[in-house]
Amino acid sequence: MQEVASSRRLPLELRPLATAQDLVVTRRQLADLGLGHEAVRFRTGGGIWRDLGPRVVVLHSGELTRRQRAWVGLLHAGPEAALALATAGEAGGLRGYLEWTVHVAVPHGREVGHLDHPMVSVRLHQTRHSSSELAPGRTPTRHNLPRAVVEMASAARADGRTRAVLAAAVQQRLLRPADLTRVVESRPTLPKRLLIRETIADVAGGAHSLPEVDYARALRRAGLPEPTRQRKVCRPNGVWYLDNDFDDWLVTVEVNGMQHHDLLASEADDVRRGGLQRRGRFAVDLSSYTVRHRERVAVLRTAEALMSRGRVPTPAVRVRLLRYAAREDWPLEAA
Repeated sequence: MQEVASSRRLPLELRPLATAQDLVVTRRQLADLGLGHEAVRFRTGGGIWRDLGPRVVVLHSGELTRRQRAWVGLLHAGPEAALALATAGEAGGLRGYLEWTVHVAVPHGREVGHLDHPMVSVRLHQTRHSSSELAPGRTPTRHNLPRAVVEMASAARADGRTRAVLAAAVQQRLLRPADLTRVVESRPTLPKRLLIRETIADVAGGAHSLPEVDYARALRRAGLPEPTRQRKVCRPNGVWYLDNDFDDWLVTVEVNGMQHHDLLASEADDVRRGGLQRRGRFAVDLSSYTVRHRERVAVLRTAEALMSRGRVPTPAVRVRLLRYAAREDWPLEAA
């Protein structure tokens, strides 16, 4: 309501621009419309408008919406700028990765400083982008979602967050693994490139949640075989999808998140587990907590199930499993 009231009080010649840019404009744009320094100072000094840095003016004095904060960052950065990283990810629909800081990409050599203000913090990133990497027809101008997600993953301090944001983009049905791969293949010097490529491969193989990605990495490190992920199984009582199925040994491993602690979900899991076991399968349940925080235990439980069904580990894998067992004080069977 405040924005509507503010726009009605604006000079007529300013209203189209204010509407297009969510009531955020530059001093240069105001001057081009005949509103010079004195006219702007009168309004900002009187608390009608608000200065945000040396270049940007907000045409009201209230709180900023997240979209207005993005406009502040873009207009502060100047021509050819684009929203980037988590800011572009948010604009593209990515959930769970909101940041207070507004990230803006600017061309190499652009000499514009960051903006620190109680209402908004803007960080500029010198980079290169072509028109094909911008989200077409979107305002404020932003990097497209594949580039934003890959750069978020690359810039993340922790490897877990790198993997999480890639998995989230696919899990939320915003991107396909191939969309992410195209960005990575075009960036041979991308930081964390190997980790990102590996994670995309895991996601493409069906590991759409972070614990399943972690589980795939744990198996690979231990030298255990790769399962078939999200294997479709048709039964008289419905279609099931097995998280990780080792069909050669009739072993299936389910990685369960917190939703499986719900009573009804737990009962459904019990019914499915019983159906699998009646048909000769060894069903192993792992919690997402175990996969994330007790990787060796997840590996040992999987290895025991496989060995109980005839899988013979190589000498190198056997040594590694025994080392895991010693660290976890685990009585490894059939080693």
